[in-house]
Amino acid sequence: MKLLSSLLLMLILIFASCDGKDRSRYTHQEKLEKSKLTGSFFEQVHYIPQDFTEVVTDTILSNGYHIKLKVYSDMNTSVLKEFKTDTITYKRYFRAFKGEVIITLNNEEIINKTLEKIQFSNNTDADFWKDAVLGNVSLNYERSNDDEIFLNAFYRIPETNHYKDFNIVIASNGKIRIEELSAHVL
Repeated sequence: MKLLSSLLLMLILIFASCDGKDRSRYTHQEKLEKSKLTGSFFEQVHYIPQDFTEVVTDTILSNGYHIKLKVYSDMNTSVLKEFKTDTITYKRYFRAFKGEVIITLNNEEIINKTLEKIQFSNNTDADFWKDAVLGNVSLNYERSNDDEIFLNAFYRIPETNHYKDFNIVIASNGKIRIEELSAHVL
């Protein structure tokens, strides 16, 4: 019994002496870096939107046009906005969006096209287009007529007030014309 209690006392002393004194000379940040947990503590990553997003608008006009617009998130392309507060780095990835336009006139397809950033940029204002994402594509009912369909679209830089408005004019023969209406900084 004496041997067992002596052995137990010895084990208690051994475990009590292992109190982490060897790590006490490190700062909290150094301890975190050694524990390999720094990525989760000092960097926060968010994707906006987190999941696939799609908006479909299907419109039939009285003049025989059938317009199907689809705007969806491109899960492989995004714009990074990064900032640092204290010791935490925040990374926000804003997913790019694409637009699909399908227009038929009297059941005959006029156009089936994907709208992408390169079609709007005209190789100008590279700083804007590097960070811009498609905001929306919508039908302009008031301006559309028997010969042309007018769509509105805009590109914006996330978390800023910089955006550009466009008219997309689609003729009854399928030709597209993109007109920049204005660039805004609010």
